[in-house]
Amino acid sequence: MVLFAKRTDGIAPEHPGIIKYGYIGYKIIKDLVKSGKLKDLAAATHMVIVSKVIIDKAIDCILVSEGVSEKIAFKLGLLWAESPQDAVKQAYNKFKNRNSKTYIINGDNIADTLILPRYKGGDK
Repeated sequence: MVLFAKRTDGIAPEHPGIIKYGYIGYKIIKDLVKSGKLKDLAAATHMVIVSKVIIDKAIDCILVSEGVSEKIAFKLGLLWAESPQDAVKQAYNKFKNRNSKTYIINGDNIADTLILPRYKGGDK
C-alpha cells in the first residue's frame, strides 16, 4: 500500500505515543495501556487500527510525506519514499515477480480507519 499524506505538522504532535511506540501490534499496545505507560487512548486506538493493517494482515505501507522523515516512518514500522514515483518504483521492485496488488491512498482525505479488501492468502 502506498500512502500519500502531506502531514506538514508531522505525526499527530498531540499524540506523542504514536511516534514513541509506533505500530507494534494489538497485544503490545494493550499491555502498554494496562501498565499505564500509554495513557492516551485515542493514540492507542489509532495504533491498534493501523497495526491491524500493517502487522496482522502483513501489508507493507510505503509512506510519501512532506512532514514525516524516513527515520520517523521506519520507527513507526512503515516504509518511506521521497516521492510518489519513488514509492511506485519501490512497490514494483518488491513485488514485480508476484501476483500482488498495490493500493494507492491519499492519506489527507481519509479517516484514521482504513478499510481494505480482505486478504485471501497467497502473496500480499
